[in-house]
Amino acid sequence: MASRGSKKRYYSNSDEEKDERDESPVASLGIDLVKFHALMQKLQDANLKASTYPTLTKEITKLIELNPDYSDFSEIVKDPEFSNNLKMLIHESLKIKNMDIGMLAKSVSAFISDGSTVKYYEGYPKIPRRAMDYYIASRKKDGDGLRELGVYRKEYTQLPENATAKFKKLGDQDRERCFEELTEFLERNRERLLDSHINFLNKRLATLSNTEQPDSTPNKKRRVAPKKKSAFDLYVAAYEQDYADMDEEKKLRKLQRRFEKLEDAERQVFERIAQKS
Repeated sequence: MASRGSKKRYYSNSDEEKDERDESPVASLGIDLVKFHALMQKLQDANLKASTYPTLTKEITKLIELNPDYSDFSEIVKDPEFSNNLKMLIHESLKIKNMDIGMLAKSVSAFISDGSTVKYYEGYPKIPRRAMDYYIASRKKDGDGLRELGVYRKEYTQLPENATAKFKKLGDQDRERCFEELTEFLERNRERLLDSHINFLNKRLATLSNTEQPDSTPNKKRRVAPKKKSAFDLYVAAYEQDYADMDEEKKLRKLQRRFEKLEDAERQVFERIAQKS
């Protein structure tokens, strides 16, 4: 039998480990865990899809506010701390020590089933750089920050066609490189890919083969039917180059998190511009 002063085992039912659990952030949240448990049970059948944590909380709130079947949970989502409480519960529940094999298997299986996980395979091609990426790279200097990158991006959108030609050529070449490498990757690995992976790759190939027009179409034609931009759209336009090496989905997730953390005053700047645009 281990002495009182001996090192604790990671997995045990000892009083000492129980004390550690009692000091967990969840224990001090001051929330109705029974209600949260009932909500999570009900949400299992809702099949909500969200690519980011902030979007997930908004989707849950919207579902509860619009669906009479969830009226019992309206008090939870009206709590200003709902988002923080949910985030804490998610964080704690996903710790390995709090999961059994069935939960782990279900979670990992669902993750792998997402077609985008094909990018974890060795040899997956690097995403292509756009014409604007090449222009910014040509202008970027040591010490440049977000403000300077935003200036370069705006500069590019105002350049005449003849000034962007060489950058568009580089972008086209890199897109063709990626298309060829992705086609080869699909054929080489087809037998060991899930259907969701193959569908993801086919959509990516279709996108790559259809992106030649925006770079080769005159500016006037591109602006025929401008789309009203949201505050977040404007934020993405200003800072997307910070994550130029990431794929589109991951880039948007990163920017969404940054946008959600903006101070009210900063967010209002983008909201005012969006209202006037």
